[in-house]
Amino acid sequence: MRKVTIALLCLLTFMVGGCMKLPTEKSSIVDARPQISFKIANQEYANEYEVFIDNLFMGKAVDFLEGKTALRVIPGSHIVRVKYLGKVVIDEKVYLSDGAAKTVVVY
Repeated sequence: MRKVTIALLCLLTFMVGGCMKLPTEKSSIVDARPQISFKIANQEYANEYEVFIDNLFMGKAVDFLEGKTALRVIPGSHIVRVKYLGKVVIDEKVYLSDGAAKTVVVY
């Protein structure tokens, strides 16, 4: 009985000790897609600016403010259009490569 108890204790010690010494590995994924953000000069009407990328509605410009969050796009050429109350106020073609960041200033 004593030999069985010692064997179980050794087995338990080996199992616990083995679990605690497992190597750890930390990995992360870097998002290198280009990003577009907006800087709005007139904050009073910031909610009224709508963003379109390649004629697709992406949301309000306040959703992608510089320094807070950005709109991720695929690398390449894009048409950035900003509308205020249905009227186009910005319409520009940009080329963005991996890791590039573009800030569009809206007046």
